[in-house]
Amino acid sequence: MSKNKLGLLFGISAYSLWGAFPLYWPLLEPANPLEIVSHRAVWTLVFCAIVLAATKALKSTLVTLKRPLVAAKLFLTSILISINWLVYIWATNNGHVVEASLGYYINPLIMIGFGVILLKEKMRPLQWAAVSIATIGVLVLTIDYGRLPWIALALAISWGSYGLIKKQLGLGALEGLAIETSISAFFYLGYLVYLGNQGTGQFGQHWGLTLLLMSAGAITAIPLLLFNGSTTRLPFTTIGLLQYITPTIQFSIGVWYFNEDMPTARWTGFFIIWIALLALTVDLVKSICDKRISLILGEKNFGVNRSFELALSHSTGRYIFFSDQDDIWKPERVRLMLDAIERHGAFLVSGQFDFIDQTSNVIDVDFDFMSSEESCLYINNILKIFSGSANYYGCAMAIDRDFLSYVLPFPSDLESHDLWLALCANVLGGNIHLDDLVLSRRLHGKNLSVVNRSLYSKFKSRLIFAKHLMIIYFRVLKLRYAK
Repeated sequence: MSKNKLGLLFGISAYSLWGAFPLYWPLLEPANPLEIVSHRAVWTLVFCAIVLAATKALKSTLVTLKRPLVAAKLFLTSILISINWLVYIWATNNGHVVEASLGYYINPLIMIGFGVILLKEKMRPLQWAAVSIATIGVLVLTIDYGRLPWIALALAISWGSYGLIKKQLGLGALEGLAIETSISAFFYLGYLVYLGNQGTGQFGQHWGLTLLLMSAGAITAIPLLLFNGSTTRLPFTTIGLLQYITPTIQFSIGVWYFNEDMPTARWTGFFIIWIALLALTVDLVKSICDKRISLILGEKNFGVNRSFELALSHSTGRYIFFSDQDDIWKPERVRLMLDAIERHGAFLVSGQFDFIDQTSNVIDVDFDFMSSEESCLYINNILKIFSGSANYYGCAMAIDRDFLSYVLPFPSDLESHDLWLALCANVLGGNIHLDDLVLSRRLHGKNLSVVNRSLYSKFKSRLIFAKHLMIIYFRVLKLRYAK
């Protein structure tokens, strides 16, 4: 099965399971919503701990709690997810499945609002239209219900806030859920013990119900694991479209299985919301399918160097910047680097960067940068590259398009495209270093790096480097002679 098909299967499965939740929670009655949430949190923690232990990620997950700021944010997310769970289970077990589905329909719109208010993001015209239309829909539903649709709003705001904080933390979904449930488990476990002592708890009263309560952990975590599997295999656009599966299934269950009342005004309100979501979907597709963005797909995995070569060969702009998925650009990066290229007539400009961990905290790394004073020491820079003491990272570079005539094609035995670019720029005398911080580079266990190389491999790399040095010298002579 192809990567995309497998990702699609994972995504549809995850959203479908979440959509079917209204069929599961009523099975746990006569347990009250707080008792159900308590079991859900405790057994989710057990399930997550087993999975993390099996994948040898439990220790690294627990270390996260030692960071006070991260722990504080996770305490807040544990409160938000508890509110979301409690409201949702109460709603589904009290005949409000349709209104609960509304919460997840409007959640993307709530996230846009958070982006504008909290992150100072600018809204595009279609986003403005979607939010405006959705507001009208909520007003219609408010009139129909005779009250604000507080269930929908509580679900959308709690889930949106939860997602916003989790995005800032940068933790894996399973790791984050494990920590959140470990924080709240003390309260929930205490509540379950209290119910047991009072003789009012449902756990142990009937084996079928007991198994269902224990299954809440797996029921919670399995869709999350499937979702993670889909996000690593599918484009953002596809994930954005798949998210509507969940509220649509919930809405269908509420209307046609539980036979909830749907007067004309309520249908009208939902129809208006769906129009808003259609506008939002069109905006999403347009933003991703920007003609200025080209996605290059190969028949196989070409490796890092070949992939960068293909990207460079397909680029059309005058100036080219590099970026990795672990980078966070500083606001002034583009201006600073373009000014340097134009002011010095450089082929390549590189800046400084700091290192951050998975939670965006700056960390100390034994790493020496070149200074701007060394920019003119081309021979010295070449020797430093050869010795391995010069650190050039493509993520901190920008190049002039004229530079491509010298660097392309890459040598077939290239070890590092970053060092190849740096070598060429130094041979040409057209590189410049900036002392300015241009980005933050995130370090984690999956960063691509060369480690623990043998003495033989180091010697071999130097021979290859010497060969590359001759290649670029001959290219320079050939091109300059031709001119």
